[in-house]
Amino acid sequence: MDEECETWRAVGVELTALERLQRENEEISKKFERMHTKMSKKDEELLNRTAGTFNLKEANRLLELYNEAFLNAAEEQSVISKAIERLDILAALKVATETGVDVKRKKRKLDEKPKSRSNSSIPVAKRTRTMDDVPKARLQVGDKVAIRPQKNNFHILAIIIKYLAETNKYEVEDAEDDENDPQGERKRYIFPPKAIIPIPKEARGTEFPEGRTVIALFPQTSCFYKAVVKCSPSKNKVMPGHYILHFEDDGGFDRHIQPEWVLEMPPN
Repeated sequence: MDEECETWRAVGVELTALERLQRENEEISKKFERMHTKMSKKDEELLNRTAGTFNLKEANRLLELYNEAFLNAAEEQSVISKAIERLDILAALKVATETGVDVKRKKRKLDEKPKSRSNSSIPVAKRTRTMDDVPKARLQVGDKVAIRPQKNNFHILAIIIKYLAETNKYEVEDAEDDENDPQGERKRYIFPPKAIIPIPKEARGTEFPEGRTVIALFPQTSCFYKAVVKCSPSKNKVMPGHYILHFEDDGGFDRHIQPEWVLEMPPN
């Protein structure tokens, strides 16, 4: 209940900020209108001027207004994104209260014992096919990837730690602290390249179409779960540039997910 109250409070703050930004945008629009009206009256005069006598003061003021409008629009989009994310959390909390199921899945339990930092205790994953058998480009230290540890039925977010040239495998580290480790250290694993799904660093040339089954990073977690695309980023009017997904066992809620966290469904 404390988390729900705090989330509602944060939503209220963001909606108040959104209202302020909208008022400011209205004022900017009025300034634009007055500026263009003033300049339109001078059209004939401006056409008769030489290029060197253009009114720089008016031009600079117009540029300032455009910059102000651009910054306000960017801030407005950011506030809307945060508000939608918090509303998603509130919806998840409601489902959790009614069903007793923690649909937010902020924590995940792995069936592996806490490890020490020695390489001898790092679990070695069995080879599993992911996308295809085409060799991947060499991953770099620090790259974000998705992996599926043994006994897990979902992928998790991990970081490339090192490339092991002698075995052509990678050592990766869980992106989330191990809740079973008293020191909170992160688990490490050894995976072959074809058992690793790289997280795109740049926008893809194509989008997953509506109806496509994918895996995606669930909000507020480091876990990738099965989901269905309901709307592609180019068609999303609520939060442009984001996919709208319906995650499995999530009550049919619309989740707005950034494209880099939406991955092709790997083969079983």
